[in-house]
Amino acid sequence: MADHRDPLYRRMFEAHPDPMWVYDQETMAFLAVNSAAIAHYGYSQEEFLAMTIKDIRPKDDIPNLERVVRGLDPGLQQSGVWRHVVADGGMIFVEINSHAIEGFGRPARVVIARDVTEQKDLEAERARIYERLRKTEERYRDVFEEVPISVWVEDWSDAKAIVDRLVEEGVTDLRGYLIEHPEVVSQLIDATEVVDISRATLGLFKADSKEAVIDNMRSHKISEFERQYFLKVLLALAGGATSFHHEGRVEAFDGSRALVDSRAFLPPSARKDWSRLLTLVIDVTDERMTREKLRESEGRYRRIVETSPDVVCRIDRSGTFLEVSERATSMWGYSPTDLIGTSSVLLVHPEDKDRTFEAIASAIEDGGLASLSNRNVTKDGEIKNMLWSALWSDEDQTLFCTGRDVTEWVRAEAQVSRSQRLEAVGQLTGGVAHDFNNLLQAINASLDAIADPSCDSAEREAMLGQAFNAVWRGSELTRQLLAFSRQQPLSPMPVQLITFVESLLPLMRRTLGEQVAISFESHVPEAQIFVDPAQLDSAIINLALNARDAMPGGGHLRFAVDEAEIDHDGDSVEETNNDLTPFDMHDLAPGSYFVLEVSDDGEGMAEAVRTRIFEPFFTTKEVGKGSGLGLSMVFGFMAQSKGKVSVYSEIGRGTTFRLYFRKHSGAMEATPKRARQSLEPSLRGARVLVVEDNDVVRQAAVLQLKRLGYVVVEAADGLGGLEILKRDSAFDLLFSDVVMPGGLDGVGLADEALKINPKMRILLTSGFPHSQIDSHGYRLLSKPYRTNQLLEALDRVMAE
Repeated sequence: MADHRDPLYRRMFEAHPDPMWVYDQETMAFLAVNSAAIAHYGYSQEEFLAMTIKDIRPKDDIPNLERVVRGLDPGLQQSGVWRHVVADGGMIFVEINSHAIEGFGRPARVVIARDVTEQKDLEAERARIYERLRKTEERYRDVFEEVPISVWVEDWSDAKAIVDRLVEEGVTDLRGYLIEHPEVVSQLIDATEVVDISRATLGLFKADSKEAVIDNMRSHKISEFERQYFLKVLLALAGGATSFHHEGRVEAFDGSRALVDSRAFLPPSARKDWSRLLTLVIDVTDERMTREKLRESEGRYRRIVETSPDVVCRIDRSGTFLEVSERATSMWGYSPTDLIGTSSVLLVHPEDKDRTFEAIASAIEDGGLASLSNRNVTKDGEIKNMLWSALWSDEDQTLFCTGRDVTEWVRAEAQVSRSQRLEAVGQLTGGVAHDFNNLLQAINASLDAIADPSCDSAEREAMLGQAFNAVWRGSELTRQLLAFSRQQPLSPMPVQLITFVESLLPLMRRTLGEQVAISFESHVPEAQIFVDPAQLDSAIINLALNARDAMPGGGHLRFAVDEAEIDHDGDSVEETNNDLTPFDMHDLAPGSYFVLEVSDDGEGMAEAVRTRIFEPFFTTKEVGKGSGLGLSMVFGFMAQSKGKVSVYSEIGRGTTFRLYFRKHSGAMEATPKRARQSLEPSLRGARVLVVEDNDVVRQAAVLQLKRLGYVVVEAADGLGGLEILKRDSAFDLLFSDVVMPGGLDGVGLADEALKINPKMRILLTSGFPHSQIDSHGYRLLSKPYRTNQLLEALDRVMAE
C-alpha cells in the first residue's frame, strides 16, 4: 500500500503528467491534488481542498459514485470512465484508477484520472461520418436501390516511422526524394498493413470472407496507378493533412472492375502516429453511368427548351426566377440574366398581380397548375397575353413553368366576339327595333287622337292610358337589356318565394289559357330569399310564357320549390326532393339555396339551341314575335342576385329550368308607403333650376314641374346653368341631368351650386343605369320617370 509520507512517492505524485488526487473515503473530501489536476481542471489547490469529489461530478452521477466508493477494496481498482465538471463548467470524460493510500490518519484513496474526451470526440466524428454516408445514400436512391459502403482500417504507423527517420536524416523535399528512390516507396508500401475491413467490402471484391480480401490486399502486386495513389496519400499525410478524397478503380476477385469513391481520414487519436487510417469506399459505377445518361438527357432537355416557342422557367416559393430560357429575350425583351433573381410577378400586368400570386400559391399547395391566363408587360411596354402551366417539385422546392404567348389567339377571339356582337345587333334590328317601332306607333297614335278636337274625354283618357302603357313597355324592354348586361340596379328585399309564386298562379292561368294546366308544390315549409320582386315577377312570367310557346297544343306547366346544399367542391347537391332533375353546379358558390323549378312537357330543345338560349337577342321565334331578351333577362337577374339559372331539356320530353336563390334569414320589410300625388301647400312656389341638354326632355320636365306648382328656370347645359346661378342664386332646388356636353356635368354643377347657395337642394337625373353613374352622394332619379315618381323624389329631397 502506498504511503503519502514517502518523499519519493510525493515527488512521483507531484510530477505525474495525469491528474492525481487523494480523497477521504468516508467524507469524499479532497486531501491532496497534484499540479496536473490543477492545470487540467482549472481549480486552484485551495478550491480543490475545499471541495469533495462529488463537486466535480454531474448531479445525476453522484448516486452511482457513492455506491462505487462504498464498494472499493484497498487494492488497485479501475472504476471505468466518468464524467467530470471542470472549473469553466465544461464536461470531460476521464478514466479512473485508484487504490488505498496511507499517511493521512484515516482511510483514503489516491486517484489517477486519464482524460479520454478525445476518444469520445472520435466516436462523435464517426457518427457524423456515418450520417453523411446515410445522406449520400439518400441522394443516390433514385439511381440504385442500395449503395454498398466499404470501410478499410489500415495501420500506417511503420510508414510514419520511416518518414520521420528520413526527415531526421535531412530530407526536406520528400516528394523529390521518393521519386528518385522508388525502392523506398516500396518499403513504405510494405510498411502499411490492412487491419480490418467491413462486411460490405466483401461485396465490393466479390469475396467470401474478410480474410481472403485482407490476404489479397497484403500479397497482390500493386499496379503503377495504385503506387501513385499511395504516394499521393503519403505525401498528404506528411504535409499535415488529416483527410482526403480520391476516385479510382477496384478489381474484384472475378476480374471485374468497379469505379469507387474513396474518402480517407485520420481519427484524432491516430494523427500523431498514423496508427489508424480509415478509408470509406463507395461503389459509384452505376451512379456514374446514370450521371452520364442524365448529362445526355439534360443536354437533350436543354436543346428542347432553347428551341421551344414557349418560355420555360423555374421559380421558388416567393415567385423569384431561378432559371429562365433564352426565349424570354424575344418574348419580353429581357435576357435570362436580367430576370434571374427577380420576382416573376414584376412582369405581370398590375391588374393581374393578385390573381397570379394566388395561382402560384395554389400550384405549390396542389402540386401544379393546369392553366393560368394573365398579361405580361414587356421591356418596351407592350402587353402580351400569356397562358401558363406549372408543376411543383417537393424535392427541389421549385415550380417548373411554361408560358406561351397567346396574344394573337386573344386578338382572334376578340375579332370573333366582335363578329358575334354584329350578328347580335342584326338580331336586335329585327326584334327589338320592331318592338320599339310598335311602341312609338302606339304613342304617336294616342297623341294624334288626344290632339283631335273631336276626341271626347273618355277617348282621351283611353288614349292617355295607351300612351302611358307604351312608355312603360319601352322602359321594361330597356330594363331587360340592362339586367342582362348587369348594369340595371336591383332593389332587393326579403321575399317569401312560396307565397310569391302562389300569388302569381291566378294571373298565369288567365294569361296562358285553359289548354295549359298549372300545378305547384313545395318541399319546404317556407323559403325566404333576398331579391328584387319586380325582377322575380318578370323572370317567372318569362319562363311561363316560354313554356306555353313550347306547348302549342297545350300541356302541363309545373312549379316546385325545394332547397339545396352546395358543397365546397361545387360538384354535389343535396336536396330534400331527389326526384328533381339533376344539374351541374360546379360554378355555383358553396352554401344553402332555395330552388324554384319550372318544367313543361313540351317539344324540348336541341343541344344547339339549349346552349344559346341565354344569349341576348337569340330567339327561335319569327321576326317581330320575340326580342330574344326574355331568358337573357332571367340570366342577368339571377347573376345579379348571386344565384344561377340552369336548364335541362330533351327533344320530345320537355324542358326544366331551375333558379337557385341564396337562402335569406333577415326580417321581412314593411310595405313602403305610396308617394304623395301633390305638393304640400308650403312647397308651392318654390324656385327650381332645370338643367338638361335634350330639348324635348327639358321642356317635358319644365312642364311637369310647373304643373306641380314650382317656379321654373331652365338651362341647356351645365355652363349655362352656372351662369344663371351666378346672376341669381335664390333657387330652392337644382334639378339637373348628369351627363351633359360643354365640360361641366351635373355633379360638377351641383358642387358649384352649393358653393354659391349652401342651402340649395340637389336632385340629379340620368338615363344611364346607376352602376354607370357616380352621383357623388346626390339623390338620383332614373329616366324615364312618371310625374308621381318625380313628385316622390322631390318630396324626399325637399324634406332633407
